[in-house]
Amino acid sequence: MNFGCLFSRYLHPEIAGFARYMCDLAGDDPLPRASLFNPGDIASIVDYVYTARYLPGENDYLLGYSGNCMHLLFGADLGGMRLSEVGDAILRQSQHDSYDRVIRTHLPLYMRGYYVWPNGKSVPIERLLVPMVDEDGHANTICGISIPGVAEVDLAMYTGQGPARLVGEDELMLNTA
Repeated sequence: MNFGCLFSRYLHPEIAGFARYMCDLAGDDPLPRASLFNPGDIASIVDYVYTARYLPGENDYLLGYSGNCMHLLFGADLGGMRLSEVGDAILRQSQHDSYDRVIRTHLPLYMRGYYVWPNGKSVPIERLLVPMVDEDGHANTICGISIPGVAEVDLAMYTGQGPARLVGEDELMLNTA
């Protein structure tokens, strides 16, 4: 796994650190194994990290690990929820479409944009979604990081009520081979 094309852009340092961690997890394999993901390994950025596992029979995603900042961005603790239970239909569809592209293509997705709340408040965001494989080599889990453009201590002041909508401005599918 090689994020050279991503590292040639200006990146938030936490996004770069997360990409390096994913490369380390993958080793010589094309994608990292989901079973190797350990939030404790990335303690300095763990509040911004989350996982989602595809449920093929239900065409849904089970949200697993969810860092503390995700609670502020989405208005709820996402761990253990299904994507179909999060936010409104527009948020769910945009997230589902992004997750599906990552799982289908086996390629990470980098994005810059905004989380926008119903009351009009917004926060700039950088996000990286990385596909991970199960023990049989099937890409079925996403590990993502969303870094808001404000400090964590100020995040509650900038966020609105309820779930935000993700509005993308710049998306890049990454060929990491």
